[in-house]
Amino acid sequence: MKEIWKDVVGFEGWYRVSNMGRIARIKPGMGVKSFSGTIGNILSTSKRTYTAKEFYKNNKVTVILLHRVVLEAFVGPCPDGHCGNHKDGDPTHNELENLEWVTYSENTLHAVRVLGTIKPVPPKPTCQIGSKNYGSKLNEEQVLEIRRLRKLGYSLVSLAEMFGTVLSNIAHIVHRRTWTHI
Repeated sequence: MKEIWKDVVGFEGWYRVSNMGRIARIKPGMGVKSFSGTIGNILSTSKRTYTAKEFYKNNKVTVILLHRVVLEAFVGPCPDGHCGNHKDGDPTHNELENLEWVTYSENTLHAVRVLGTIKPVPPKPTCQIGSKNYGSKLNEEQVLEIRRLRKLGYSLVSLAEMFGTVLSNIAHIVHRRTWTHI
């Protein structure tokens, strides 16, 4: 593939970006010693996740993710509600052919379906009532006994100790906020 260079959006005349994901500073400045042809010094890109570059202009620094710089220069501005996506899932692979603007939900679906990097949330199990509920510490007979003993005057604290559960659990049972099916 032939390397094509375009101005970095917002830094025209200062920096250029290639379709291969490389950056060149074209305007002389601090730390810039020589130029080769019209594209200037190629700046190194590190192999870190979501490679970002610092762009200097008029004594101000702006940090921009490299894939956004490539997409904005070659495809156009990011549409509202969209983000940059690496088709192969490698955030250090910032060549134009590997990049695209997608919606946030498309980006998540791509991560799940294509890359398998995010595990989909399993559906919630259907609600089980009573002792069939996996979190249940008591069974139906015990709940009926708790209600019967409370009517006889047993305190909530003593019932909690008898049945090995917490006071709030006993209160919910007695006041029929839980175990409402019996």
